Amino acid sequence: MRDSEPNEPIFPPELERKIFEMVYDGNDPVNRSSDNHINLVAKRVYIWIRPLMYRIINQHSASHPNFSRIPAFLDADDICQFVHHLAISNAPKTEADVNAFISQCPNLVNLACWGDLIITEAPLWDYISGLKKLRRLSDREITGDVRQVYSNDCRIAIVHYSLSDSDDWFRGARGERDVWWHAETLVTARKNNYLQSDDILKHPLTKDVVWPELLTEEGKR
Repeated sequence: MRDSEPNEPIFPPELERKIFEMVYDGNDPVNRSSDNHINLVAKRVYIWIRPLMYRIINQHSASHPNFSRIPAFLDADDICQFVHHLAISNAPKTEADVNAFISQCPNLVNLACWGDLIITEAPLWDYISGLKKLRRLSDREITGDVRQVYSNDCRIAIVHYSLSDSDDWFRGARGERDVWWHAETLVTARKNNYLQSDDILKHPLTKDVVWPELLTEEGKR
């Protein structure tokens, strides 16, 4: 059998790529020592893995990636295209930093704006409203009547801050079960006119929601 050259592919490229994507564990965006070894296998593997490396970005409780420490190796304009899940706050960042960062992430589906950011005010809401793929929005400062927020977009569901913490948010980003199953139900109900009234839209969702009491007969099926 002919000896393979170093890093020379053994399997068809499509299969090899699938294998590396399955092995790569990008669910912990901070502690990723084992994942870093995969990036060193070959240039082609690094290219395949890059979208997974930056699928989940934490700019809230940790700084992944840390743009201030190694700016020469990180280009926000480049990697932000891969970001699907972003947790961000204005500590230590400024509100202008948050706005700029969100504007660079057009493919966000899950956004957590924490700290004391007020997402319903311009210009932050303008950036959020422009996210065409956004399905989940988490904010710890929204209180009171939130129907104004809901009126902007039927894709949005707002959960009470007591149901939203960092651990739960990252469980959802990893595809595990989290509190957002309430949110998915609400979005589906709004899109299909399954709600008996808009009373549920007055306040953020809580764990005490009793869906059978809120849905039409068609929505209960």
